[in-house]
Amino acid sequence: ARSKRSREVAMDVTRDNFEEALDALQEAIDDPLFAFWSFDCEFTGLNASPATGHDLLDTPEERFAKVHACVRAFTVLQVGVAIFSFDPHTRRWTCRPFNFWTIPDAKAGRGVFSAQVASLQFLVECGFDLNKCVARGIPFVPAAERSRVAAREARLAQRPPIIPSSDRDKAFVANLLIEVAEWLSRSDDDGDGDGDGDGARDEDLCLTPTNGFLRALTYQILEGDPSRFGGNKARDDPGFIACTSCDFADGRPRILLSRA
Repeated sequence: ARSKRSREVAMDVTRDNFEEALDALQEAIDDPLFAFWSFDCEFTGLNASPATGHDLLDTPEERFAKVHACVRAFTVLQVGVAIFSFDPHTRRWTCRPFNFWTIPDAKAGRGVFSAQVASLQFLVECGFDLNKCVARGIPFVPAAERSRVAAREARLAQRPPIIPSSDRDKAFVANLLIEVAEWLSRSDDDGDGDGDGDGARDEDLCLTPTNGFLRALTYQILEGDPSRFGGNKARDDPGFIACTSCDFADGRPRILLSRA
């Protein structure tokens, strides 16, 4: 007798329903009729360089080395997982697909990845929603980077906090809190309503260049209690991402704040 097959609609998984999806995935794997599972990934690129292009004369070791180099060069934007089960009584195969949208975590890791224009164009032509991926993707940190982040956090935890003692440093902190709070307030006001604002929500805040000590103090303030900046009290984070950039004409490092 010929086996019957049934396929459920893929569960679209974002950061909003990630926990729920994990429970459903585990339930599908724990099913007594579970047979096997498969997965597929959508990357931001395929070929890291001309040297990684596939050749019919490649040995298995050479092909693996090329694929490995490409995987390390690009990042995963989508992971598809399909759980297959088989009922021997009805001889019916069932497939439960899960579609995980992913994005590198800009808060816990570097949040930087490479992309190949042709690959992104191909994804968009096939209906891939890059806006949804960036806005609602599940943030992740690669294992190697996660260990570096953990080591950095351990070092920071052992470092005593910076306590502004001079009048200059106290005034610097007070002005910083006001500047960031006003920027967040402008962004929130522009984000409410019908979207006909002046675009302030999309503008980054570039802080005045300072020395290394004040930059360290700035990061300490920015990483502290988010309620000091006002804004959306429903969030447990300040609503922005901070990074240091030297991409300026004078080459002096500045801290940039972007809305999260």
